[in-house]
Amino acid sequence: MPGFNIKTCFRDPTHTVFLGTAKEVLASSMGYWARSQLLEGNSLSEQLRWFSRMQRACCFGNGLKGSFKTFSPANTGLVSYTEFPELGSSFKAASIKVSIWFFAKFAGELSAKNLEEPSGYQNIIICNV
Repeated sequence: MPGFNIKTCFRDPTHTVFLGTAKEVLASSMGYWARSQLLEGNSLSEQLRWFSRMQRACCFGNGLKGSFKTFSPANTGLVSYTEFPELGSSFKAASIKVSIWFFAKFAGELSAKNLEEPSGYQNIIICNV
């Protein structure tokens, strides 16, 4: 069938899982990785910008398209570590779906590097979400 692609068969986790759960899991993952110093950068803003560039490059390199917004402390709910992390309303379901793929890939790579560290086990949990 013209226009069919197996990647379009992936269910939309933003709307099929409890609404918004994917937004919370992704923001929480970034917060955990930033606090654990697993993202490059000297500040949270730099770490999130670095992570945004990595996501954009990896997804485009693998033929996945999306409107990738640059993550920031404000649009992830990570302004302070006491806040409840959640991606803002500007992140839409179509881009969340692609982000889940990248986050799982990133978590798997972290786990492979850090399996002996306690963070390695937590990354495996994130990867399996």
